[in-house]
Amino acid sequence: MEVFLVKINAEFRHILENLFPYYIYDMPEYMGWSPNDNGQFSFNKSSLDVYWERVDHAPYFTLIMN
Repeated sequence: MEVFLVKINAEFRHILENLFPYYIYDMPEYMGWSPNDNGQFSFNKSSLDVYWERVDHAPYFTLIMN
């Protein structure tokens, strides 16, 4: 098994936005987050802007290859 970190450029931001709700779904017990009245965890997509606006922030995908 090999593990790779792949920097996410703006062209692939939509993939991160699509995957981020799964991250939020897995984290409430650690972060104290609660679902909305429909049982969904939501987030503001603009909260990810910082990763493309600041030089001291960078988003990565973790890829695991067998």
